[in-house]
Amino acid sequence: MNDRYATVDFGAWHFHLCIGEHTASGPELGRIRRCSHTELYRSIGSDGSPVSWGIRLFNGRDEQMMTVLLPNPFLTDRQEILDTPDFTRLNAWDALRARFLSLPDDPLDRTSKGFKHSG
Repeated sequence: MNDRYATVDFGAWHFHLCIGEHTASGPELGRIRRCSHTELYRSIGSDGSPVSWGIRLFNGRDEQMMTVLLPNPFLTDRQEILDTPDFTRLNAWDALRARFLSLPDDPLDRTSKGFKHSG
């Protein structure tokens, strides 16, 4: 942390995310830069079942700052399509819903058979 910016370092590259009361650039710019709210979201496919799960962070102007895609039961860690869905890959989604929303696992999350991307 430096002036309320978290540095997320992956070795070859990194990024900064304003998560606290940033003061060096003045109060208005600090308010704009700081993460103001976060959303847990899921994308719904054409059949009405979820196909993607993630987290979105928004700044003080309500502009999207960042999207984090959570593990997907239809994809490997290398984003290759799985032959059979692995619904244990929803553990992070389920844990976030339980911790921050006090919601149990949602059976709807396990209803999809997969997804296709049209080209």
